[in-house]
Amino acid sequence: LEGSSDGIVVLNRQGYVVEANESYARMLGCTLAETLSLHVSDWDAQWTPVELDDIVASRQFVGRTFETVHRRRDGSTYN
Repeated sequence: LEGSSDGIVVLNRQGYVVEANESYARMLGCTLAETLSLHVSDWDAQWTPVELDDIVASRQFVGRTFETVHRRRDGSTYN
């Protein structure tokens, strides 16, 4: 993960971050330690928390990429 300049984050089935790299933390405007305590709903600007829970809990999600519209700490968004 650290060798990549791309931001990478890995979520568990509950939507919490279990692994991320520094690039991803910078993208969110957080430290890596802060990023490791987040839930996908903390940065997603596209779906509601309930919709996100359904998405990450679905069997179709396992082992797949998942793109969101990200909300940075300063409130700006990007995808």
